[in-house]
Amino acid sequence: MTDGDRRPFTSADWVRKFGAYCTPPAMLTERRPALDQMRLYAERGRYSESLRGPLRAAGKAWLILVAAPALVVARTFEWLLERPARFAVTVVVVKLLSTLPPVGWLVDHVIKPGADVALWLFL
Repeated sequence: MTDGDRRPFTSADWVRKFGAYCTPPAMLTERRPALDQMRLYAERGRYSESLRGPLRAAGKAWLILVAAPALVVARTFEWLLERPARFAVTVVVVKLLSTLPPVGWLVDHVIKPGADVALWLFL
């Protein structure tokens, strides 16, 4: 929702606008916003009347703590999976690195327990 959106006045208008707001984008035809556009939305988007206050601060905190890190991880995976050669090189490098003792320790003591906790928490 941007500053140009008309505010709905009836319940049906509210429901229709809320449904449009919650509908996921057409992934094959729409580009996703860049991090800078997401920052501008957190600073000036119309989810709050005021450009200051607790709701605006929560939106900015969400961007910094959740949305931006998730975006970086997701777009990194997207970049890796765009080209088969890029993915193959990554798999080979990760496999070669996994033979080094410090990396094996890291996988066994940090990554695997973290993944187990995340799976237990979210599934």
